[in-house]
Amino acid sequence: MANTELMDTEDELKFYQDDHAILDEAKSKIYEAANNIMTYAYWNVGKRIIEQEQKGNRKAKYGSYLIKRLSQELSDEYGTGFSVANIRNCRQLYLTFPKESYGYSLIGRIHWSHIRIIMRLDNEEERNFYLKEVANEYWSVRELERNIKSGYYKRILSTQFPDRVGQTSIL
Repeated sequence: MANTELMDTEDELKFYQDDHAILDEAKSKIYEAANNIMTYAYWNVGKRIIEQEQKGNRKAKYGSYLIKRLSQELSDEYGTGFSVANIRNCRQLYLTFPKESYGYSLIGRIHWSHIRIIMRLDNEEERNFYLKEVANEYWSVRELERNIKSGYYKRILSTQFPDRVGQTSIL
């Protein structure tokens, strides 16, 4: 005789699936919130570097002593992720996306790996385009790199504004 207490009904299976989905969605939201918070933390670290080392100027008047020291301090306290290069990325984040910019409003919606790639672009409209695409289309880092290298922005711009390529925004 089979033990009916151990057999799951369709209704019970749906119940378990729903609970898994609830917890998976919560985990996803936690990850997104943590990414958002850390991105703005990096932005604020960049702001403090500019205020302290550069006294508000785009470039420091003296070497990068404070960046090296800050990297050491943060690495000692918080572990990996605070290399000199990453601290410089924090500074660049602040310089690239001022608080009042369109890009600033999007940086919390995408992963730091994407932001580091997009920050290297010189054209603000192109940066904003890629930020928007990554945020809305959930591009992987590889997709982003491939689209930048293949000139995706310029191709899209040329199809929407053929006689104004490089002169207007498509946002």
